[in-house]
Amino acid sequence: MIRFFLNAVPLTVVLLFLFSLAVGVFDFGPAETITVLDWQHTSVRLLLGTWLFEACGLVALYLLVEGRSRHRWLDGLMAGWAAWIFRGPLLVVTVVVAAGRPQAPWFRLALGWWVLYTVCGLALAAVSRATERGRADEPETDELEPDALETSTASLEES
Repeated sequence: MIRFFLNAVPLTVVLLFLFSLAVGVFDFGPAETITVLDWQHTSVRLLLGTWLFEACGLVALYLLVEGRSRHRWLDGLMAGWAAWIFRGPLLVVTVVVAAGRPQAPWFRLALGWWVLYTVCGLALAAVSRATERGRADEPETDELEPDALETSTASLEES
């Protein structure tokens, strides 16, 4: 599990960085959105800390849902979409509407977050597969040797 965590967290942080960069370059978020391009006005430690916190949360959520379905990629989608519910529409409805801000740019950003969390969930599933994390529903790969099978069969016949 340590190997999975050490691979998954940096990958997720890189994906969050790339999304923030895309939001800044293509300008599809509201004016209040803090992106990588605002590094002169925002603490780099704040951005990295936020991404690290979010990445650890996504990895922990993936570990909670891992093994709930028959396929790893479904586990990744479940984790990503469950996280998106709180980062996407729920955030827009509770914070933006309560603050009286225009909703359209925030919902556009929430759709972007849906894409981001979908990609993050699938990436976590790929890292889980690459680090060969075992699952309860996968059969063991260790097979009995033919000699061991014959010995156990012979001992059953004698009794």
